[in-house]
Amino acid sequence: MQKLEKYNERLLPGKPGGAEILLVALSILFTLFSVLVTLIFLPLGFIMLVSSVILNVQAFKNMSVEYEYIITEGEIDIAKINNKSRRKELKNIKPDDITIIRKANSDKAKNDISLKKDKIISYASDPESESCYAIYAKHGNGKEIIILDLDEASVEHLKAVYKRNFEE
Repeated sequence: MQKLEKYNERLLPGKPGGAEILLVALSILFTLFSVLVTLIFLPLGFIMLVSSVILNVQAFKNMSVEYEYIITEGEIDIAKINNKSRRKELKNIKPDDITIIRKANSDKAKNDISLKKDKIISYASDPESESCYAIYAKHGNGKEIIILDLDEASVEHLKAVYKRNFEE
């Protein structure tokens, strides 16, 4: 008889990063520059203006950011999805690397985050939310704290796999 794997998937909106915001700012500046060039030299300015509109459309599409968590037998894969089409793998957390899982708004987690001894990575749109958990994992020679916004099914999955490492 085949053993079934535990599997959970979660998709949630995220905030655009610095690269996406910079691209939008540069595309707007290019549009303004194109308008000035159009006033001085119409043919070149028109070509630049059309190019800037295309650049603006692409830049604003990239502002749509989502994070996807896939949890399989305790292994956590995190991906960033831009414009609902481009998927980039950000992190893979192996079960052996996870040391503690606790609520991100617990006193212990807040203290650890404020000390900044470990690398802190947030893949949650609101790290202060009640549904956010801090996952402490080994990373090279040090540790890192990964903040994820988990639903009930994901929390139950992690509780089942990490009984000893899970703190409420």
